[in-house]
Amino acid sequence: MTVVARPGLPDVTADGAELGVDLYAVDDLDAAMDAVDPVTYEVLRNRVSQINEEQGTTMMHVSGSPIAAFAGDFNMVIADEIGSVVTVGPYVQWHGVILDAMIKRVLTSRGVSPGVRPGDIYICNDPYEGAGHMNDLAVMAPLFVDGKLFAWTASMLHHADVGGINGGSFCVDATEPAHEPTPFPYVRIVEEGRMREDLEQLWRRQSRMPDSTSLDLRAQIAGNNVAHSRLRELIDRYGADLVHTVMKRTMRDAERLFRERIREIPDGTFRHVQIVDKDRAGDTHLYKVQLNLIKEGDTLTFNTEGTDPQSGILSCTFGAFRAAMMTPLLPYLCFDIPWATGGILRAVRFETEPGTLVDCEYPALVSCATSSGVFFAMDVAQQCVNRMLLTHPTLRREVVGHHYANWAFTMMSGTNQHNDPMVALLMDPMASGIGARSYKDGVDSGGSVCCPRAKTPMVEVNESLYPMLYLYRREAVDGGGAGRYRGGTGVEFAYALHNSPDDMGHLMFTHGVTLPAPNGIGGGHPGGAIEYVMNRHASHRELFARGEMPTDIMDVAGAIEYPEFKGNDRQGRDDLYATVVTGSGGFGDPLEREAARVALDVANGHVSRAVAESVYGVTLTDSGAVDEVATTERRDAVRAERLACDLGPVASVPVVSSDPTRAPYSEALEIVAAQSGAVIACERCHHVLCSATENYKTYTRQRATPVSDLPRGTDPARYGMTDTAELRQYFCPSCAVQFEAEIAMTGDPSLHAVELDVAALQLAS
Repeated sequence: MTVVARPGLPDVTADGAELGVDLYAVDDLDAAMDAVDPVTYEVLRNRVSQINEEQGTTMMHVSGSPIAAFAGDFNMVIADEIGSVVTVGPYVQWHGVILDAMIKRVLTSRGVSPGVRPGDIYICNDPYEGAGHMNDLAVMAPLFVDGKLFAWTASMLHHADVGGINGGSFCVDATEPAHEPTPFPYVRIVEEGRMREDLEQLWRRQSRMPDSTSLDLRAQIAGNNVAHSRLRELIDRYGADLVHTVMKRTMRDAERLFRERIREIPDGTFRHVQIVDKDRAGDTHLYKVQLNLIKEGDTLTFNTEGTDPQSGILSCTFGAFRAAMMTPLLPYLCFDIPWATGGILRAVRFETEPGTLVDCEYPALVSCATSSGVFFAMDVAQQCVNRMLLTHPTLRREVVGHHYANWAFTMMSGTNQHNDPMVALLMDPMASGIGARSYKDGVDSGGSVCCPRAKTPMVEVNESLYPMLYLYRREAVDGGGAGRYRGGTGVEFAYALHNSPDDMGHLMFTHGVTLPAPNGIGGGHPGGAIEYVMNRHASHRELFARGEMPTDIMDVAGAIEYPEFKGNDRQGRDDLYATVVTGSGGFGDPLEREAARVALDVANGHVSRAVAESVYGVTLTDSGAVDEVATTERRDAVRAERLACDLGPVASVPVVSSDPTRAPYSEALEIVAAQSGAVIACERCHHVLCSATENYKTYTRQRATPVSDLPRGTDPARYGMTDTAELRQYFCPSCAVQFEAEIAMTGDPSLHAVELDVAALQLAS
């Protein structure tokens, strides 16, 4: 395959005459930006950001959809006159980041004909034109000042149903693009302030839920209108030149601060491979998505060499991939930098191979892209950024264990308790666990730092809207990856149909069922896998009649089935349905976790006694207290088991002085200066493994076990899988500390995950 290099920020090189519109400009912009006094700059910069948040609040208030009003599956931006983003909202990050390229595309493809004029609003939901998938509608509105294009406000929101052969428009049964929703190219749905009723009717006609999708469209338009009104108030008070200058300086400052931060980090290449199960129902294979994050000077390059070709219903387009790459960058690296991606993206480059899972080409099927390719891309980006941060002595505190790695997707469709047709994407999986930090546990059912304002609808809300009765929704046991700091556990929930006139359709689509999707970091273990369970012809109504509420559908009499996780099923009125949501990755060696913390985890229902003993090496008394003697003996035995594992070759390495310069490499590994070059050594016992340019894993003690042996592991044979994956653990040959616990395809070589530019470290022996 051919690698295509792209800049991080799509540029608009044409001038206003070529675009068919006059662009607003400030004379001697650089001098104007420098001249803004600090107080005024901060006031206006934050006011623009607050206006953007009000755009989102308006959307939530107008929309009647739980997807928007409760779960926050949308985002919004304010951009400059050519679409470079000044501020991204605090909701689903890829929804916001993706909008700059779409605005620029409106300008370059529609500026001359039919034109971009005051009062116009454009929409688009075509993944091959920039959208994530067809459910995600971009609504983009230009703001004119004195007849010149001054700025844009825009939003992207997930609509419940936009057509296609499957309810909810995630077309798992599609075999060709004609089976998927018909995408809208860039269409002007509002002309000079007046809604095009013919186009709105066409948009409604696509959907099984026309009233809902029409209201969501108007919610987005309302958000734009409010943002325009507030921006005009700001311009009237401070003047257009000053507001425009502050917007431009916000992007300039964001770029400068981001480059300064990147420059602090050692140069190198940071890799991760995400393993994905199945490309559609009936498939038996595993697929790989690889990211190679290259850090050089003050620039980051995201390279995808090693990723499998596009396949089935797994793929996403480049625009979605690009937005997914930024999803961890903003919270992990820009926690104190304005989220002005119009500046930040100038320090980013992309190198992708068209025709692959994360840069697919037509006619790849993309209606499921945001729950497949986008998640894969976000997964590898999270891990690569984490590996990079671990090489910096202070930024390593910003590491967040792999989380929100997949979506336990369930789409209900049928007739609700009011005899109205319904399609509902259940948003309970928003309550996934947030991964462990380098200094504390992750957040149980915390959601995702990549979607800061996302929420899970209350049980009562779902029960009022849909014909369902929850049996429970609670934090799941053993969902958080084990480690010195435990990953946050996700939730599990179960429900029966209630007042339903008929059976309900269930469309399930996810990955990370036959193997866990959230990986650990720095020796931490993976988080829990997703599980779907159906209990057919269950006896729960008999229990209800006796005043009893089941606490686990596995304990209710009936027939247990495990539905296809990329396909359709039905829930009968006498069936129970349960989902276990994804967990998150742990940080550090589980044997280094304080035993008292493990006992508390068991008492709180987050860790089972079996995992406490087998993984953490902690033995508890009948009362739940730590048995100190038995725990010491158990942990010593586990370390002895590790030291009995297969050992790689012993490397010939340079001599290390008695007091060498050291630099962080990973959680329990360091780079150490030697008489000639540098070496990788154990940070705990200082055992030297190999030269700093080699893959240290080759020289460790190693163990590989089936992923089914993990807590919450699933036998791949249950789903007919022929490809297999394994958990590989790498231990120090001297002190037995666990350096890494990674998921890999059986038979694949060990990944050289961190390859630093040792010369650039300037270590002194």
